[in-house]
Amino acid sequence: AVPPAQGSPAIDRRYWKVDPGLLPRAESLHQTQLRLLPYYEDEVASRLRAGKDQLIVAHGSSLRALIKYLEKINNVDILKLEVPNAQAIVYDFDQDLNIVDKMITN
Repeated sequence: AVPPAQGSPAIDRRYWKVDPGLLPRAESLHQTQLRLLPYYEDEVASRLRAGKDQLIVAHGSSLRALIKYLEKINNVDILKLEVPNAQAIVYDFDQDLNIVDKMITN
């Protein structure tokens, strides 16, 4: 479900030149995942496959959407997932980008 819409993004000067109709005021986790996954596949996954470590720093909703995808979490269980603030989640992947280890740092 899409959460309640927030105030107008047009009040932020970064968006003054953008048509307000193009700026979302709310986004569901599913919508976030649809927006995030093309970037993940094109930029992050391609670098991981090339053997390059990646650091991702993002908003909690974006991280939840990525974790849902990486860990293959279903729509019911994702509701229980809490992403810790200021703690790194470190994944080790095999060559097919399946998770082989996960560690949360303190």
